Amino acid sequence: MSVTILTALYNGVEFLEETVRSVLAQTFTDWRMIIGVNGHGETGGDVAVRVREIAALDPSGRIEVFVQPPPICNK
Repeated sequence: MSVTILTALYNGVEFLEETVRSVLAQTFTDWRMIIGVNGHGETGGDVAVRVREIAALDPSGRIEVFVQPPPICNK
């Protein structure tokens, strides 16, 4: 059985490392984690950079980062 952990991030990046370390400390290892960065501009800015650094704490690459850019408004 595999588990997917979805973590939406809008502000609160200061708590993300603690969250990731908690997941890494679990004895169950068949998981992947998806972190969605939202509301930080087209590229995610400094927040996306920090999230990618935190994701790198798992050398096996089970943590994926997705940046959700703001919606395009057609006026």
